[in-house]
Amino acid sequence: MTKKTILACLFGIYISELFGCGSIKAEQTRAFLEGNVDRLTYEEALRRWGPPKAVMEDKDFVVSRWRSEEVRIWSNQSVLAFGGIFVAFPISHGDELILTFSKQNNTMVRWKYQDW
Repeated sequence: MTKKTILACLFGIYISELFGCGSIKAEQTRAFLEGNVDRLTYEEALRRWGPPKAVMEDKDFVVSRWRSEEVRIWSNQSVLAFGGIFVAFPISHGDELILTFSKQNNTMVRWKYQDW
């Protein structure tokens, strides 16, 4: 196996790690949110996700944002057997949740969730 082939394989793994992480969690979160529009209360959201990173209010709505991010180093030491190459890539992944609650009935009326 050539060094070029090894680097191509590692790059493919890196891309799949970068764009594929958290997909099951993301789908479960989206399904939960979609099923709880006009039902999830602000207090229930606090119990589920803890205190938000940011809160904005106006006279009718409360918008809360939760965000988590982690940067880790992905490496594959098994390539040492192929010519002493060691490759490591930083991978950032996390998620952001923005929930909008109606002050009138204290329930979530909109949501946005993204992961990376």
